Amino acid sequence: RQKCATDAALKLERLAAVRLAHGGFFETGFPASRFVSQLLLTFVAFGMWDDILKTRPPVSCSEAFSCAIWHFSRGVARAAQQNVSAAHKELVALQEQRHIVQKASSESPAWAWKNFGGTKLWGVYPANDILQLAELELTAFLAHARGNHIDEVEAWKAAYYHEAVLPYDEPPAWYLPVGERYGSALQRIGHGTKAAETFNATLHRFPHDGRALFGILQLCEARAASLPADCEDLRHRFKHAWKHADVPVETAVIGLNTARKLPSLASALHASAMAAVALVAFAAAGLWHSARPLSSVLHSCKCKTASCGCGLCLGPDYSKLPTDYNDEGATAPSA
Repeated sequence: RQKCATDAALKLERLAAVRLAHGGFFETGFPASRFVSQLLLTFVAFGMWDDILKTRPPVSCSEAFSCAIWHFSRGVARAAQQNVSAAHKELVALQEQRHIVQKASSESPAWAWKNFGGTKLWGVYPANDILQLAELELTAFLAHARGNHIDEVEAWKAAYYHEAVLPYDEPPAWYLPVGERYGSALQRIGHGTKAAETFNATLHRFPHDGRALFGILQLCEARAASLPADCEDLRHRFKHAWKHADVPVETAVIGLNTARKLPSLASALHASAMAAVALVAFAAAGLWHSARPLSSVLHSCKCKTASCGCGLCLGPDYSKLPTDYNDEGATAPSA
């Protein structure tokens, strides 16, 4: 829900900016810069490129983490607009700010979170790890803009596994599950089986992730075109996840393969952004309540029963496609 998410993020930014100006922390040990950055990340989640490019640097970029996120969002926007040279400049600027954060993170904190592996400037928030993830994502977006899909997939893969080792947090420290975009990149180059496994792992962690549901539903529809496949359960879950949205799927799902319409879905379906809402407003706590650390579920979604949660959210098991199934032919983009 774009309006709900952006309104909440704007309020959060205003509240956190006051504390950021005074170098303060919140009681939980999180720095104000984490929350100041949520508006830009929300813009990224919804593909609001013009809004990103109109946003001024946070507090004149005097704080390295929020400045880095500013460069990240601008880089993604430029890449989405096919402005490769400008996107590359933003990537370089992001890397420069990350090096500042990395150096500062070596300073031992004097606060209580010292025993929790915290840092002096960012408390218990893994600022350097988050910026490494941002750098990998922007690298993937840039590779996509250049038409280099192999490098894009490699960057998404690195980001996917980097996200898996982030410290557990509620809401998660990153704006949207990387598996949504990694799975889509795999889908675009015709690696349908691996894409399905990636979407499955994301759904095992976030059962109502509409973007992941959309991706795996596309795979099911593609399979049904040549082989028997029952996509009705996935279709129902996708509609349920999308029902409260206020933006079209084509604009809400960044990085997904939306060129091929789903023939059995009404064009009026809208995209749900529950993850973005939960991240910026903490209002959708129910979504995160069932979240599990990604590293514990990357390879756990091959169970045959609902005992581990898989059967409750994943629909058909795509880890066992027929041996005669033409994976590349079913999902590769047309020439």
